[in-house]
Amino acid sequence: MSRTLRSRTGIGAGAMIALCLATLSAAAQERPVTTGANRADTVKLRVSGRINMDYVQRDAALMAIPNMDTTGGADNNGVNTVEGEVTIRFDAELTEKISAVVEIGRLRVDEGSGGVIPFLGQFNDVDNDITLREAHIKVTDFLSPGVSMKMGILDWSFDTRGRGSALAFDPHRSQLLTRNMINAQDSTGAMAGRYGSDEAAELEPVGFHLTYASGQVTVELVVMPVVSEQGVVSEDEALYAVDFWYNLEQQVGKGSRVGAILAIHNVSDDGGVAVTGSGDQLITFGAGLNLAFQGGIEVFGEFYLQSGTVGRDATAAANEVDAAGRAFMLGGRWTGAGEGKMWVELSFTMLSGDDDAADEEVNSFLSYESINDFLIIEDMYFGLDVDTNYTAFKIMGGMSFSMAGGKDNVDLQIGVGFFTTSEDVVKTNDAGEEDDALGTEIDVKLKYHLSKQASLGLNFGILTGSDLLEDMGGGSNDDAADDSAWLLSLGFDVRY
Repeated sequence: MSRTLRSRTGIGAGAMIALCLATLSAAAQERPVTTGANRADTVKLRVSGRINMDYVQRDAALMAIPNMDTTGGADNNGVNTVEGEVTIRFDAELTEKISAVVEIGRLRVDEGSGGVIPFLGQFNDVDNDITLREAHIKVTDFLSPGVSMKMGILDWSFDTRGRGSALAFDPHRSQLLTRNMINAQDSTGAMAGRYGSDEAAELEPVGFHLTYASGQVTVELVVMPVVSEQGVVSEDEALYAVDFWYNLEQQVGKGSRVGAILAIHNVSDDGGVAVTGSGDQLITFGAGLNLAFQGGIEVFGEFYLQSGTVGRDATAAANEVDAAGRAFMLGGRWTGAGEGKMWVELSFTMLSGDDDAADEEVNSFLSYESINDFLIIEDMYFGLDVDTNYTAFKIMGGMSFSMAGGKDNVDLQIGVGFFTTSEDVVKTNDAGEEDDALGTEIDVKLKYHLSKQASLGLNFGILTGSDLLEDMGGGSNDDAADDSAWLLSLGFDVRY
């Protein structure tokens, strides 16, 4: 089945879709949805969608990294672009137990152009895809009470805190597992080749998801035979997982739970280790805990261990390359109960890296993470999206306040992150020297809620003391390369 429908009209197509959506929505308010005589089970059809656009200014030091420059040449200057997405979603209820979802749109990542962040307003910009983003059917009480089944493009994640920020498993909002499969000491040259907006991707994992819920216990079975389709079964990137959750809200507080997961990944294109086509398998075991106490205190943590085989030596098929990645995260958060909803959060995260000789072990932690706390180091759309071989200590806080007659309609968030690589990285442009300085990042994020469905956002991030950033940009050989960089975005987000 084709994943994309080519649009030869670029932004015009998005505008036309939005216009059709508005018409459909108005019609739906005037009278109920009607279907053909042989579609009597369709009891409700809901149309919704999103328009999200940002003006983004990236500093010259960021654009000096080859994969950050999606415009064709920064010329030692910063680059400003307008980036965004337009989507339309259809939710259909067929009966009380059966529903279906279809979502299409122009997304931030242009898969048809090899996974880049396209920008709006580009001259002759007619090759941006209208993409099938969501398509699944859900059946509740499937075969037995308490069992639900979802089949199609899946949005499953293993998210300990339930805040849309998963440390290891959120394949629909992540990039390929094999992106970070490194079986030797990392280098800034290799980092420059895989980090940045030119390497962004949004996966569309296909399979089925079974959920059994009874009392405080939830068990999930996830079968994704196609996370990335390569044509040959043994070469597809696939994921098979079972997870368990125990709800602790009665014992502790709302949002409290403990969970565990066991996952098997089929990997083929490891980006560094020759594969024999045998369908090498990576095994990940993990567990997570979130405790929400009275007084606004939340304590959370999770850890993951990896084993299995992720590649074979190019000259000796019997010489297996084993996986030995690991990751953990610990943190706490305080949220005030009074006006302004002040909060403070501290966390420590470690994702393992590799320092072995080639073909010994893959110690880099491999994941489908969806953490975007900091704009430059972590954000997949705006920044580098560093998601292996890094250690982070984060201090974040925020509050809400009232503006223009609204009530707590402005959110302010400030964060400071101290980032290093877990294992030293070889500097490609400073031969023989090793370093671990990813830098210190300070972010300020401001969101003004015009309504419950529309908001304006202003984000600013500055990274300093990043010797690895400077070397990724070319080191002393490139005038634009620097150990400091900044990024600014201003935009709007409308959900209808």
